[in-house]
Amino acid sequence: MDPFARDHVDYRRDYNLHETYLHDTSTYLSRMAQIPLEEARRYVEQLITPDGQHPLKIPMARFLLRNDQGDRVRRQMPFDQFLQQLRQEEEILAPNLTSYLPPKKKRSLHSDYIAGNLKKRSTAKKEQFKAEREGNRNLMQIRKSAQTTYKIKNNALSGAYVSPYTILYNKTAHSTLTSGCRTATSYGNANNERFLYGNRHYWSPSVTQNNIISIVNHTDYARIERLIETHGLILPTAEDVMAMIERSTKYYWRDAGYMTRIQTLVQSLTPQERAAVLFTGDLYHLAQVNPDLVHTFLRDMSYIVETPDESLQSTIDGGFRPSEEISVLTSMLRSELLFNPTTERFETIADVVRESPRQLLAHQSAHIATVQARYHDLIQAFWVTDNLPASIYYLPNIIRRGVITSDTDSTIFTVAHWPHWYTKSERMSREALAIAAVMVYLSSKVITHILARFSANCGIPPEEVSRLQMKNEFFFPVFTLTSRAKHYFANISMQEGNTKAHLELEVKGVALRNSSVPSTIMQQSHALMRALMAKVMAGESISLRSVLRRVALIENDIKQSILNGDFTWLKRMEVKRRDSYKLPEQSNYLHYELWEAVFARKYGHAPEPPYRVVKVSVDALNKTRFNQWMDSIEDPAIAQNFREWMAQRGKDNIGTLLLPETNLVVSGIPAEIKPRVNLRNLIAQTMESFYLVLECLGFYMQDRHLSRLLSDNEWLISPDNPIEPFQID
Repeated sequence: MDPFARDHVDYRRDYNLHETYLHDTSTYLSRMAQIPLEEARRYVEQLITPDGQHPLKIPMARFLLRNDQGDRVRRQMPFDQFLQQLRQEEEILAPNLTSYLPPKKKRSLHSDYIAGNLKKRSTAKKEQFKAEREGNRNLMQIRKSAQTTYKIKNNALSGAYVSPYTILYNKTAHSTLTSGCRTATSYGNANNERFLYGNRHYWSPSVTQNNIISIVNHTDYARIERLIETHGLILPTAEDVMAMIERSTKYYWRDAGYMTRIQTLVQSLTPQERAAVLFTGDLYHLAQVNPDLVHTFLRDMSYIVETPDESLQSTIDGGFRPSEEISVLTSMLRSELLFNPTTERFETIADVVRESPRQLLAHQSAHIATVQARYHDLIQAFWVTDNLPASIYYLPNIIRRGVITSDTDSTIFTVAHWPHWYTKSERMSREALAIAAVMVYLSSKVITHILARFSANCGIPPEEVSRLQMKNEFFFPVFTLTSRAKHYFANISMQEGNTKAHLELEVKGVALRNSSVPSTIMQQSHALMRALMAKVMAGESISLRSVLRRVALIENDIKQSILNGDFTWLKRMEVKRRDSYKLPEQSNYLHYELWEAVFARKYGHAPEPPYRVVKVSVDALNKTRFNQWMDSIEDPAIAQNFREWMAQRGKDNIGTLLLPETNLVVSGIPAEIKPRVNLRNLIAQTMESFYLVLECLGFYMQDRHLSRLLSDNEWLISPDNPIEPFQID
């Protein structure tokens, strides 16, 4: 049995707000006042009676109930009765507090449709990866489009639910899907922060105290005792626990009085209770107090089976079948065995037929399973518990240490701390990558139990609690986050257990893959990204001056090209037909009319829209500058026509011109425009991706006034500069 999960029948709705309140409050009072738990409970029960000093107030739940005719009617009842009714009827309660009938009473046609598409998408993705491994690019793209289609079909339901103009309109469905998705992601983020970096979301004193008491009341102490005997577990001191609390609270609040109370609470705990508080869901602090235990565990998990082992063979012969997660970890640890020298391509474990590699892969998987079984008590005691991460509802405000970025349905996190801690080096060695692979595996296994617990408390039937999943999709040996939201670049070495034959560049964010910027510029930008990450993977240092010189030379080439009337480096856009715009008088179509009225006589008529245009920024952003520009034009007809066209539209300045590309191919940028080209703005727009990459290296230069550009520095572009430009392909 998988030690990282419980049997599905053990995942059931398990919450009682009233009893939990009594238990936790009594425990807190007992510890702080140093009185027996029974006495503390009697006191609390007396306080919350209707005649007590603090009578319990149950809020009223007001809701809409769909009756037998399908109509919604208003109802209300005390909130505890509302929850009790849900439990009795076995209804599903989504995070947005919408309840649904259980599948055994009424099954949704939409859920069956979604499940069918998920299955079809999974098949299409497997075929996509198989075609990629075989080098069949055409089939790969076909199957990739197929799996994307199934994804869009499912996602489109959510949008249809929102619109009252579709037959699928369901006022609660979209928020149910979104809240469920965001809750899963929040648990993923919170788990990665707590498990990998010991970072708890203790944003207030009450949250901190409540989480401590909750863990104390929901821990299997018998397992902790066994860990002391079998693995020599070292129990933490009160100082160890307080160090964790101060580390997790220092970015949110400082209050000496509250911290003293928390310290008193921690000091009242037994050594086993302190171990529960510090180590539950937290490998980081387990390693702080038990470095030898964690080091041995990671060593065993990442151990490479070089030769067949008789004991492992007996496990395999006994019917062992690796889980999908173990197969992925095996693929990451032994990727060299997946390479077929005959076809010169990587295979999946299932495709390997060569006897020796197949045998070693099987032994590697069996070894991982054997190690997990050996540490069963450790895993169950601290990582498969009833204690979920605290304060999920407020998680967007968490100060993160390990989660680099996150979106509605994903979490991207780093495990960089662990290879450094284990190897005592920052080099990207095979040993370091193996530890990184193990940490990704452990994180993905722990979140499986957390999501199952969450699903069960929502009322999902036991046989369905594993449906909500967060699987590891990509492994990035190097991940580079920019200063702009949702803009990053990385190397992909594996995708969903499939080894990439070559590192694949992943680039996200419009500024880093802008289609309106000439492709040659984006190609050089991406080449720079690849070269920088290659340096990092090789453990080599990066010369910032060398990188600056390379970027400055590219920028200077663009500058000189534009000064010569060339438009090769400028952004491309499109002017569409007039009827394509909702408001033509405020659209790009105006630039077609401008060209025809002002420049067509001298430089030829523009094509009939739609056509491609070149975006040119000009320095005429106020009335004075525009008039100065017109006065400087030698051709009086062009100046007069330009003034009249502007006057007809009530304009007295202009900042951007969209010029027809076919005309510029013949004559270049018109002579009347060239002197007023806003060169600095054009260069900044064209070089935007390079400046974002430089910020990743800690070099911040641009401001909104474009006060400085790299090409302004003569020493960077001078042919006599001894600094070699950074090498890019």
